Amino acid sequence: MNISVFYQEAPVVSAIPQQRSIQLSWTIKQCNPADPITGFVISNGIKDPLYVSSSDRQYTLLGLKPYTEYNVRVLARTQRVNGSWSETTKIKTKEDAPSAPVNVTGTLTPAQHPLGPSVVITWDRPREPNGVIRKYTIVYYYNKDTSNNKTVTISASADLIYSINVTKNGILSYKISATTVKEGPYADGKDIEYGCPEQSLVGKERNLKLSDSSYTASSYYKSPDFTDDVRYKPHNAKLNGRYGWASSDNNNADDYLQIDLGTPRVINAVATQGNGIANEWVTKYKLYLATNNMTQWYTYKDECGNLKFFKGNTDSNSVVRHDLTNPQLARYIRFVPVNYQTWKTIRVNVYVTNQEPPRMEFIPNKRSITLTWTYKKCSTTDHITGYLVKVENRTHKAIGDDLSYNVTDLKPYTEYNVSIKAIKQVGHGVWSNVTTIRTAIAEPESIASLNATIKSSETILLKWKLQNQSLIHGQLKGYRITYTPRGGKPNIIDVGDVGNYTLTSLLKYTTYVITIALFLAFSIFSVKSRRNADENSTSSFNRSMIAGFVAGFIVLVLILIVVITSYKRRNRNRKNKHEVIVMDSVPVPLAVIDDTPVPENNDYIDFLEVSTKRSFDTENNVEDHTYEETESSIPDLIMIPAQSPIEFLPPDKSKLTEEFKGIPVEPMHECKMAKRPTNKIKNRYKNIVAYDHSLVTLESVNDDQDSCYINASFIRGYDGAPAAYIATQGPLNNTLDDFWRMIWDHEISSIIMLTNLLELAKRKCHQYWPDKNSARYSDIIVTNHKTEVFADFTIRTFFVSKDGMPNRKVLHFHFTAWPDKGLVDGAKGDYINASFVHTYREHNAFIMTQAPMENTIADFWRMVMDYEIGTIVMLNNLEEECESFPQYWPQHGTKKYGDVTVELVQTKDVDNIIARQFEVTKQGASNEIFDLICKIIE
Repeated sequence: MNISVFYQEAPVVSAIPQQRSIQLSWTIKQCNPADPITGFVISNGIKDPLYVSSSDRQYTLLGLKPYTEYNVRVLARTQRVNGSWSETTKIKTKEDAPSAPVNVTGTLTPAQHPLGPSVVITWDRPREPNGVIRKYTIVYYYNKDTSNNKTVTISASADLIYSINVTKNGILSYKISATTVKEGPYADGKDIEYGCPEQSLVGKERNLKLSDSSYTASSYYKSPDFTDDVRYKPHNAKLNGRYGWASSDNNNADDYLQIDLGTPRVINAVATQGNGIANEWVTKYKLYLATNNMTQWYTYKDECGNLKFFKGNTDSNSVVRHDLTNPQLARYIRFVPVNYQTWKTIRVNVYVTNQEPPRMEFIPNKRSITLTWTYKKCSTTDHITGYLVKVENRTHKAIGDDLSYNVTDLKPYTEYNVSIKAIKQVGHGVWSNVTTIRTAIAEPESIASLNATIKSSETILLKWKLQNQSLIHGQLKGYRITYTPRGGKPNIIDVGDVGNYTLTSLLKYTTYVITIALFLAFSIFSVKSRRNADENSTSSFNRSMIAGFVAGFIVLVLILIVVITSYKRRNRNRKNKHEVIVMDSVPVPLAVIDDTPVPENNDYIDFLEVSTKRSFDTENNVEDHTYEETESSIPDLIMIPAQSPIEFLPPDKSKLTEEFKGIPVEPMHECKMAKRPTNKIKNRYKNIVAYDHSLVTLESVNDDQDSCYINASFIRGYDGAPAAYIATQGPLNNTLDDFWRMIWDHEISSIIMLTNLLELAKRKCHQYWPDKNSARYSDIIVTNHKTEVFADFTIRTFFVSKDGMPNRKVLHFHFTAWPDKGLVDGAKGDYINASFVHTYREHNAFIMTQAPMENTIADFWRMVMDYEIGTIVMLNNLEEECESFPQYWPQHGTKKYGDVTVELVQTKDVDNIIARQFEVTKQGASNEIFDLICKIIE
């Protein structure tokens, strides 16, 4: 019997993994030529075996999962048998992009949440990670504006949660991706609406749908190359449109684009673009608003009451949005370009909300006003934390849910402008209509001196004068004079608003007690509204008022006890003594006359007894005699001739200097903001403050009006441009945050510091920068990138950031040699306006400087000697040759400039070059220097 045994060895397998495939290759030894190999079987341990032809020695496994381990084996098949399996090869595919995260959810935090107003986003890991998750990326944007999206990354080891602060009304859109070696697809979250729902002129959702006729303008541009050019008509000014609105020319500073919103709406934000097809845009603009009457426009102002200039665009198509910190109720809005690039061309969007201002009621008292109000929330997410009550220029804060507030420390019978707005966790509230409220009348505080003049034994002339009309605390109607003879009945006379009255037919030999009372009227409290958001709304307190007036008397008692004595003319030279006792005016308090007698013993009254003598003769027996109270006596004035004032100076002239220094210096302009009690602590010196008209203001923090102030002023530029520079004091320890807020708000790029932190052992400035690394000032981070120290100054390079916005570079020039008072002594200072210039071969090869000025010629020659300069080259424009400039060399011979002596050796003029040779000496050292003046034509 013949027995044949067939055997086939296992293949030797190698593998190269990819993300979703494995490339296999193998070698095999043919064991029996009589039993040839007919194919191969591949197993990956998961799917069914694969069969490949005998000619293949490689195969690619497809459709695999990334980052997954597979057990791969291969065997050979012959005609008669299956060979042995190869050794199992464990192969893991490479990492690939993961799938999107799942269960992405956004939740608006409640009002009491410790994180404040925010949207908390949570998610779960991708179902198919396809590798090791290294990070998550969150992209979010507001109000469907994808051009201004923000991106944050979260480490995979962190909790799968992220909080996004929301401080404005609108819609938050967000999406999340995971990243391994590659970023995976995004999972979109559901939009979160917060605050008051927002509408706009342009947008797929909540479009106001205004007609083209709602857009008007002062003019619009028509190209002479087109027969009927309508490209830049006002209605083409919609955001993301093709063209925009353009003014007819650039010569009219009052050009405007106007939009009629159809009905008064609360304007929450504005946005702009430039020309859609050309490099034209507006770089700065302001807003005019009107409620219902287009003849009564007002300029938009910030929360601190200052004119707001909005930053425009830096290119044609980027969208720049500004959320109004002081939302306005208006129907008409005008965009007024201030500065522009190439042409005044603009595309705009206006965002409005459905919020309403609080509805206010009030009860005026003598020295206070009790306010109550109602507020209608615009949505379920409209969280209110309190209210602001503005009375004139002072803002009070009512915290919590209380819908009432008592404004105190007011003056009686005085009008106050009052308005209220809600403090929101999201967005800004809108002020209610400004309502003028007059406080109730109260007791007068003082009256001026009362004078009594005895005209005869039966007649007294009374004269009085109000000291201060504002201290009357009511509407003056007249006076009531009561004069009572001692032991008799009172006599009453009512007079109008006069200042004198003559009492006649008095009894002789009688003492009179005289009182004067003010007669005030209680009138209806008038309520005026500056702008009417709702013409049908009136104050409920007004409706409860009783028409007409109730008259009453407020007693400000001025009592005269007058003793009138008749006389008998005994002889021509006989003198009689007449006595008038005047009682001082009563300070406070006083009472309303209501049939209650004035107390006889009044502790507020001081008696002043005045005795005088009168002379009478038979021919002229009546003479005026006046008694009055005076607070001080004024010395006789000496008129000093202007021609010879020196003769009148005291011997000790120093006393005159001291007296002059003692004269109080009044500011040239109003500075009310700087002198407010809450702002005084922000001023380093009480007599160096900012004027109101040039005051630099800050964006308010949490609607707090007191946070707008900083002791800084705008300064005109050398070309007359307004607000080209800002001058400010050295920051105090309590104003460091305000200083950097100003740097950020006004986009400052350079800081010039002319003081040291300490001078003569006195603190001149608190350090407002980090010496190294970074420091936080409220929500602003300042990083000291580089510090360069020179002889008389230091240059620091800061990078400033806020709320994840791009860094800004700020240069800090600190002139350490600047004196405490006066200016730098140019003859002794080491500074000169000159810079080193490098070449590709040599560092600091040349020095470039300006042509010397009269006061810098000595510094120029010091620099020439100190740096051993051998050649001076001056480039002189032939077209400007007629213009004079200081000559920094001697015309002939020798001339001394400071401690440098310059001698002219020779001069040559060849073509357009003037060459001079100098011998320059400084402190015994001499150098030969050539000066070349090259005449050039631009």
